[in-house]
Amino acid sequence: MSIKQELLPLLQTKVTAHFNDQLAFTACSGSYMYGHHSNSKSDIDMMVILKSTENRTQQLLLVEEFIPHYLAFHKELQQTPDLDFPGEYVTTSQIEDAINGRGFDSDKDEEKITLSSITADYFCEQIDNSYRLWLSMMAFSLYVAGDLASFCDYKMRALTTIIKYLLFESQASHADAQSLLDYLLSNTDKNASFGITEKYSAIVQQELHFFELALHFLYTEGVLCAPSNGIYTVNCHAIQDWQISVLHHLKNRGFQNEPLLSLADQHKLSLTAHRLHKNNQDQYL
Repeated sequence: MSIKQELLPLLQTKVTAHFNDQLAFTACSGSYMYGHHSNSKSDIDMMVILKSTENRTQQLLLVEEFIPHYLAFHKELQQTPDLDFPGEYVTTSQIEDAINGRGFDSDKDEEKITLSSITADYFCEQIDNSYRLWLSMMAFSLYVAGDLASFCDYKMRALTTIIKYLLFESQASHADAQSLLDYLLSNTDKNASFGITEKYSAIVQQELHFFELALHFLYTEGVLCAPSNGIYTVNCHAIQDWQISVLHHLKNRGFQNEPLLSLADQHKLSLTAHRLHKNNQDQYL
């Protein structure tokens, strides 16, 4: 049985049954889902996207009650759970904010958007830093359960945001899918850019078709000009207008949607995961 055949039915059953009508969709990323994991050393990078609602209390309770399931399917698949971040739990409005640029930083000296290097405490310093992670996970993920059409839409738009940033950062005048993948993989520091390095080459190459679709989408938006032999001309003015718009939102606090989980909530989930994992281990002593 392949990894996906082993993982998907288990996740689909547990996630769909637990979150029920609150679930928008679930996606998985990382080496385990793409079939390039190290035996027993990979956690399952899953992101549960819930429908945006004003009833955060109910959703927070659902998330907390899901942690035993998170630990259980790691145990069943003989993988090591991430006890500090036992899954990502976000709403559709948070994914929208990530796609619209909330995870970027603003360089005040040069008046442009940028991506800061990720430190050990980066995701614990402020909740907005997590939007960068969610953008990358959404772009480089595989469907698990829920609304497939919504998953495809969010994945494609997340990928186009990443591509626009790569075009802005590289100042490229032309672009094609493979050259963008190569540029993304040329990053040698996992804590920089979108967390993708040459180590993940086999994973990212599986996304080549989606890169091609995303480029066509950007062509229909006027960000790219008509291709010749698969190579597009970049509309540099459109890219610059995009980054100015994102910069404006960042500087003027244009992103106001409240995250589902606060930093305190995330810490509570981590404590719960550590406690339950320890209790499970103690049972076998």
